[in-house]
Amino acid sequence: MNDKRKTLTVHVIGAGKGESIILQMPNGEWGVVDCYAPSIKSAETNQTLRFLRRNEVESLQFLCLSHPHEDHFRGITHLLAEYEGKIQQLWRFPARPLFKVVAHLQAESDEKDGHLVKKTSVAELVEFFRRVDGMRKSKSVAIRLVEGYKLLYSDTMISEGKSVPLKIFALGPDGSLVDAYQAMIEDYFLGKIERAEANSKRHNLISGVLLVKYGQTNVILGGDAERESWEQILNDSIRISEGVSIAADLVKISHHGSKGGIADSLWERLTSSGELNQHRECYAVLTPFLAQRLPDKQAIEYILRYTENIFSTSLSALPFRYRQPQEFLSEYHLRQQLKRAEVDARVLLNPPETISRCSFSFGADGDYLKSEFEGRGGQLFPA
Repeated sequence: MNDKRKTLTVHVIGAGKGESIILQMPNGEWGVVDCYAPSIKSAETNQTLRFLRRNEVESLQFLCLSHPHEDHFRGITHLLAEYEGKIQQLWRFPARPLFKVVAHLQAESDEKDGHLVKKTSVAELVEFFRRVDGMRKSKSVAIRLVEGYKLLYSDTMISEGKSVPLKIFALGPDGSLVDAYQAMIEDYFLGKIERAEANSKRHNLISGVLLVKYGQTNVILGGDAERESWEQILNDSIRISEGVSIAADLVKISHHGSKGGIADSLWERLTSSGELNQHRECYAVLTPFLAQRLPDKQAIEYILRYTENIFSTSLSALPFRYRQPQEFLSEYHLRQQLKRAEVDARVLLNPPETISRCSFSFGADGDYLKSEFEGRGGQLFPA
C-alpha cells in the first residue's frame, strides 16, 4: 500500500481575461473548472489545455462549467475534443431549458452589433451543449447540475498511513437564485425586458461555487458568485446542520475581485476556524479582468483586512512593487486605455509561451506546503 504523503494542488490560470482552475487531486485524478482561450480556432491559445498536455494528463475525473459567461467557457470545446471518452463527470450551471439561455446570449450578441468574439462564443456554447447531449445519450459521462448545497464527488485515500476523505461540494447557487434567473430569461422573451444586453451580468446569479475538502483542508472556488449567492451560502441551514464549514485555506476570489462579490461577514467566515471564531491562515487568489477594470480597489482593501496573502494570475496588470491598493490600482487603471480589440489581437497573433498561473499545494491537515508561479502570476504584496 502506498501511504506516502499525498497533496492537493490547485492551479489557477488567467492572463487578464477569463479564468480556469485545475485541481490536481491527492488520489492522482484531475478536474477542471471553467476554461478560456482567446481563439476558438487555435487550441494553442488555450492555456488550460497546454498545461494539461504539459503535465501529461490523460483523463479528467470532472469538467465543470460554472455559468454562461464567455470568459469562463470560451475554448471549453478544446477540452471535450482532447478528452473525448475520457471525462468521467460533467458538472454545469443549473439553468434550463438551455435553448432559451443560448437564445438570450445570441440576443446579447446581436445587440452588440455583431461583435465577432461574442458570436463565435455563442456558437461554441451551442456546440458544447450538442456534444454534451451526445455524451448524455450514450451514457459515457455522468452529468450533474451545480445547484444548491450537494455532494458532487467523494473518495478516500491513504496518506501517511491515515485514511483521509476527499470531497467536493456544490455550495450554490441557491434554488431561489436559479428561479430568479429563469424568470429574467422568461421576461425577456415575453417582452417585459427590452434589451438582453442590459441583463448580461445577471448570468452571475447562477454561477457555481465549489468547496473542496481534503481532510482538514478547505478550498473555496467562488466562480463569479455575487452578493446574493454568498448571502444564501452563508446562511444555508442544511450545510450548517451537517457541520460543513466554509472557513478556507485557499479562496479563489469571486468575480475577478469586484465589489459585487463581497457580502457582509463573508470574509470573516472564510478566515475563521469553526465555532470558536479563531483566525485561520487563508490564501486568496484573483484572476483580473482587464476590460472590466477588475479587481476593484475597495474590494481588495476589504479582503486585506482579513488576509495579506493575496495573489494574482496577472501581475503585469497589477504591479506588485506597490504595497498600497490605491497605488497599484491607479497604475492598473492607466493600463486599461488599450482597446479590447487590440488586446485580443495581440494575444491571437502572439500566444504567450508561458502560462499565467498561481498554484498552491496543501496537505490533509490544512497545512500550506508551497506555492508556485508561472508567467505573470505572483503575490500582490510580498513581504
